[in-house]
Amino acid sequence: MKQLRDEQREAKKNRPKGDADTSDDDIDDDDIDLEMSDEKREELIRQQREKEKKAKLAKIEIAETRELYFNRIKTETLKSFKDVPDEVKSISILKVTNGTVLVDWSAPENNGSEITEYRIHISKKMISDLGSAGMTIEGKLDDTTLHGTSSESKYEFTELPSNSVFYVFITACNKHGEGYKSQTPFFIRTMPDSIMDTSSLYVWGSNDNSDLGLTAELVESNKAFYHKTKKHAFASKPIFQSAFGSIVHQVSCGNISTGVLCVTPETHETMLVMVGTTTVVREQFEGQGIDEKNYMTHSDIDMLQDIPSMPFQIEFKLPIAKVACGDTNYALLSYSGQVFTWGNNRYSQLGIDNSEIVMQMRPDETRPLEFKSESSSRSQHIIDIEASYGSFIALSEEQ
Repeated sequence: MKQLRDEQREAKKNRPKGDADTSDDDIDDDDIDLEMSDEKREELIRQQREKEKKAKLAKIEIAETRELYFNRIKTETLKSFKDVPDEVKSISILKVTNGTVLVDWSAPENNGSEITEYRIHISKKMISDLGSAGMTIEGKLDDTTLHGTSSESKYEFTELPSNSVFYVFITACNKHGEGYKSQTPFFIRTMPDSIMDTSSLYVWGSNDNSDLGLTAELVESNKAFYHKTKKHAFASKPIFQSAFGSIVHQVSCGNISTGVLCVTPETHETMLVMVGTTTVVREQFEGQGIDEKNYMTHSDIDMLQDIPSMPFQIEFKLPIAKVACGDTNYALLSYSGQVFTWGNNRYSQLGIDNSEIVMQMRPDETRPLEFKSESSSRSQHIIDIEASYGSFIALSEEQ
């Protein structure tokens, strides 16, 4: 018996410190009589384990109490913390006219003191004569001048050179000084002078899918050279397309659809009109929720159909600089240098990286494509786009 006790003491002495094994050895050997009953021995072991459990819970409670205390200290400190305002994180271009750009932004955190004004800094970096052989990039991005101030989160740039790109930094000020500056500049683009030119649109050729957007009145007035058979319809000479009451600024012809970018003469607001084939929800599925969806998956595709249509406007609030049409895939470029796509995505034409989506019914203003290069961590702004049968290309402003 003495030999067994000695062996147990020696094993306990040689056990590494911090060993959390809750074996029978955790019970002091003086507390356990090797000749005691199994029931009493099990009871002593249970009591020891209960002690250890309570000790562990007490440690957890102390740690949680300490964390709550420091969180409360942090919260109270932040309440009394005073600093210059945070950076202005994003701006939106509300309106673009010949020589002016109207922008607005969300107010940043003022960090305990009311914002008194905003300062609008414009970089000396500039891209001029966009889209021409004489396009030039000059100036340094971090070399800025104060363009103006505003007491509200809105500002209108005036007398800017036309058909150019500018880079803007906006800071908020309070009584502690000028706020933090964004690391990434905001991109704004001005309209070309040609926006004021009077344009006339002429159409001819195949009209099988209403590609020419001719109304019944236009067909009747040009019936001498408008021909229609059982399978085909076509105009054998140019017809003046008088349906567009706005200035036609740019046209992109796709395979079975055409995008016409118009600018209203009075306000210079942009408007995108599509002509030709369009994808719609089949009549028997209307009113079942499918017609409210923008992103269609493989399970939705049988509920859609392509139909010829008369000219119709694409609902899009942001000012549009250009439209590009492929086969049944479309893209538009905004004056903030962002690209928005819609249409057929069976072969990832839309660049949205989701193989489940096979069709996007309309452009989504909240989800522009993102362009990043290996040489820069920031998203790139786009200055030009083009479309092919089932793909797009985009030209960024990065040098």
